[in-house]
Amino acid sequence: DEDPGQLNDDGIFHLLNGDPRFYVATDCYRDDGLKGMDEADLIASLQNDEDPHAIKVKWDPESKTGVVFHLFRFLFPYGRVGFAAIGSNSDHAQILYDDAVSLLKQIVKKRTK
Repeated sequence: DEDPGQLNDDGIFHLLNGDPRFYVATDCYRDDGLKGMDEADLIASLQNDEDPHAIKVKWDPESKTGVVFHLFRFLFPYGRVGFAAIGSNSDHAQILYDDAVSLLKQIVKKRTK
């Protein structure tokens, strides 16, 4: 596995090339509209290359920015999921986080039509 970088003395994570990365994250994004949703269906929605919302948050391995979703096991029973938005600066990370929330709300809206 490739070494992604390190946490430097400044308290900021830096890639091996020195570029910093910042994140905004939650372990408890919850929406009752996600309750009962199958993990595979959510993952398919997140990876939909036809959806501009999904494209905005997709992980970019070159820039090492994007949104990483996790804690899918809480999706079906609680409508809860976690994610980390990783950006090149703090504003970028916040924008990605907000875009992920918008994407999840859009998924719920489609499910409840």
